[in-house]
Amino acid sequence: RLEKYKCKKVDMGYLGRWKNPYQIAETHIPMGITISYEMRDGLCFFHCNFFNPDNWFSLQCKPLFKTDPIVEKEPHGSWNMNPVGMIAPKNEKCAANRRGVFNLVSGIARDFDPDFTVLSQTPVYYNKKGNSAYIEAPAAKTDRSLLPLVYYFRDPGKLLFSDSTEIPSDRYRTTMVRDKKITHEIEHFDFL
Repeated sequence: RLEKYKCKKVDMGYLGRWKNPYQIAETHIPMGITISYEMRDGLCFFHCNFFNPDNWFSLQCKPLFKTDPIVEKEPHGSWNMNPVGMIAPKNEKCAANRRGVFNLVSGIARDFDPDFTVLSQTPVYYNKKGNSAYIEAPAAKTDRSLLPLVYYFRDPGKLLFSDSTEIPSDRYRTTMVRDKKITHEIEHFDFL
């Protein structure tokens, strides 16, 4: 299809089944993912966007209430209600979703061996010439949630803020996945 129509960009989408972190039972939340394929300067880019990651991925998912639409839609679900009606996320379910996302990133690194890949809540620019990646949002210097969660360089490279200063490495560890060195944020991926 790409060759036939000489497309520069193609958007695809699919739904993932993520563990519902708010229910005791093994239930799933459908989560949308959009993938864009783009050709630029002789390079091929894949951009993957997750919808509402704060509902299932964050270390501390925001609490829900029985008046929230997602809860009202399933009134007989095994929601963990406390007397004030707040529903707290289950840590083991959140960890399972984080494992799933890590496996997705490590699978891409293992199977496609890209020059660079990153999982982040803000855009990251990759420069192939210098084998460096830059976080585009200047706010990342003060907002820890904007720093990358997982990243991978095929050849040893540098991860930098938009002003070219290095990101502190003390919040990251490296793990090997089939001979690939994948760097991950310690707090979110404490199971590694």
